[in-house]
Amino acid sequence: MAKSLRLAGLLYSPFFHKAKLILDHLHRIQPAEFGSPECIGFLEYQWKSYIHNLRGEKGGEMWGFSGDAIVFCDDIPIGPCEAVVTWAANNWGFQDSRPLAFYEALAKDAYNAYIARKESAFVFMDVCIEGEYIGKLVFELYRHMCPITCNNFVALCTGEKGVSTSGVKLSYANSLFHRIVKGGWIQGGDICTGSGAQGESIYGPTFDDESFAVPHDTDGIIGMANHGPNTNNSQFYITLKPAPWMNKIYVAFGRVVEGSSVLEQLGNVKTYNERPKDFCQVSNCGILPPI
Repeated sequence: MAKSLRLAGLLYSPFFHKAKLILDHLHRIQPAEFGSPECIGFLEYQWKSYIHNLRGEKGGEMWGFSGDAIVFCDDIPIGPCEAVVTWAANNWGFQDSRPLAFYEALAKDAYNAYIARKESAFVFMDVCIEGEYIGKLVFELYRHMCPITCNNFVALCTGEKGVSTSGVKLSYANSLFHRIVKGGWIQGGDICTGSGAQGESIYGPTFDDESFAVPHDTDGIIGMANHGPNTNNSQFYITLKPAPWMNKIYVAFGRVVEGSSVLEQLGNVKTYNERPKDFCQVSNCGILPPI
């Protein structure tokens, strides 16, 4: 019976695509020995969850794992890409002279194709703490579930609506994260004062709650902050852990898919009465461009 081959890894990692090519090669030259490989490419948040669950399932052998991809043969871990290269070379004489740039190009094409296929919108925020760039938050927005809310957030990321009738610049660029609730959520988006006292949507001062279909079941959920029912404006929050008590109170409409370390750094900023002591700012934002 043919051995099973399984690969999981970060979709945008060149090492995932190198491992995939190796497994495809082994199946092609040894079809009686190896079945068609199962290859699953993840975004960062999915990969993080996958490795967490794998550590719980496999125990000690996985606790030290830190690669971008992992291969299994008949459910036995072979290891990350470099281990797979050695395994394939020692047992089946596999040789590969392709440069890393080849696999980087494959990774970019796969990532861009994934984004293009999705119904969701993808936007980004570049984040600075005390003027120092710490990384990028990438959001997947569920516009098929909350189109009105997502359109507001996208437009505020791009700044495409210009200035409101009340004179507010409708853009998250240079806005602040004004509140950090330790172990709870971070909050930003007051494009009027930066203090959390105000905000304004592209539809006017506020707009109604659209849907409570998206649950607050994990970290990285993004939703609209409010001052009561139907008072959404530009302020938003990002959860730092599951917050089921928020369900039916706040409209969640997406999640962070890349930038978990950025979210962690923001959550660890020292605070006074939930106000960050450091200057935490969105330095740039917009539609996620192709990589």
